[in-house]
Amino acid sequence: MPRQPDPRSARTIREIVKTTKVRFARDLPIEAAFLDHNSPELPVVVERLARRGHTRVVVVPLFLTRPTTSTSTYQRSLRRPRTRFLA
Repeated sequence: MPRQPDPRSARTIREIVKTTKVRFARDLPIEAAFLDHNSPELPVVVERLARRGHTRVVVVPLFLTRPTTSTSTYQRSLRRPRTRFLA
C-alpha cells in the first residue's frame, strides 16, 4: 500500500520556513520544497529561483521522522533544473 501524505507534515515544514524567514533571513529567498507526497516539488522550486536570477541554491533536508530517502534522491531531483539553468 503506497504511503499517503500527512497534511500536518507539510504545514509544519511551511511553518518552520516562515519562522526562519522572519527570525533569521528576511532578505534571503527561503522556500519549502518536497521530494514527494506534497507540493511544490524540489525541482519546481529550484527552477523558480533560477528564473528569478538566483545562481546558487542551498538545499537543507528537513525530516520530521526517520528519513526514507538518501542523498542520491536529492541529487536526482536537482538534475533537471541544473541541466536546464546551469549548463
